[in-house]
Amino acid sequence: MAHFGWLWRRSFPGIALDRTPHVARWYEQIAARPGVQRGIDRVEALTARN
Repeated sequence: MAHFGWLWRRSFPGIALDRTPHVARWYEQIAARPGVQRGIDRVEALTARN
């Protein structure tokens, strides 16, 4: 769970999960959680203001 935040912003440094299918699966499972979605929505709302 602690690494999710780093992977969530992976497009900034150009990191892809294509070669790591287990990590990609884990990421999708975590991203689908309702609490994680609420957190993402809150962060995106903060960055949209700036």
